[in-house]
Amino acid sequence: MACTGQKHQLSTTIPVLNNGSTGLGDILLNYRYQAVYRERFAFSPRFSLILPTGNYRNGLGAGVPGYQLSLPFSYLLSTKIATHYNLGLTFTPDARQADGSKSDVTVFNYGISMILLLSKNFNFMFEVAGNRTYTKVRTDYSKTGSFFINPGFRYAINFKSGLQIVPGLALPIGLGPSNGDIGIYGYLSFEHPLWKPKS
Repeated sequence: MACTGQKHQLSTTIPVLNNGSTGLGDILLNYRYQAVYRERFAFSPRFSLILPTGNYRNGLGAGVPGYQLSLPFSYLLSTKIATHYNLGLTFTPDARQADGSKSDVTVFNYGISMILLLSKNFNFMFEVAGNRTYTKVRTDYSKTGSFFINPGFRYAINFKSGLQIVPGLALPIGLGPSNGDIGIYGYLSFEHPLWKPKS
């Protein structure tokens, strides 16, 4: 959702999760700043406030607010191939576990993706993504990681009002520390300017 044009943007992420229990996850309120926008290169840092809307007892949320910083870079290789690179950090202090215990959780994430623009509205996507999670309970630390490849596609439906609806589907496949994990990732985005710029 554009706030004052392309430079400043507000959006929300509303996840629905299934890890044995199905339900609403923690909602993100996002602010993105279009710092660099060239013909072939773009850089748009994003800050997100994570709201504790998921049920932590069912493993669907953290039970407390969290904070996320994302540093995405995009580079257009050609008129048909775009690449994206992302580094991120998520910090959730005193995150609540299903048993009621608390811990500070820090997640470092990275990702590289390639988008093949098969047509104006249909894209094929291939992504490599992973993370490293550090959990602190008092003075004790533990760490875990994940690594996935993620092929998928998305399709844009455009309306005269300016509304754009983008459904997508991907198949995450775990490798290395995530070997044997596989899933289905559904994506649905509604994008519309809050107001139209004056002519």
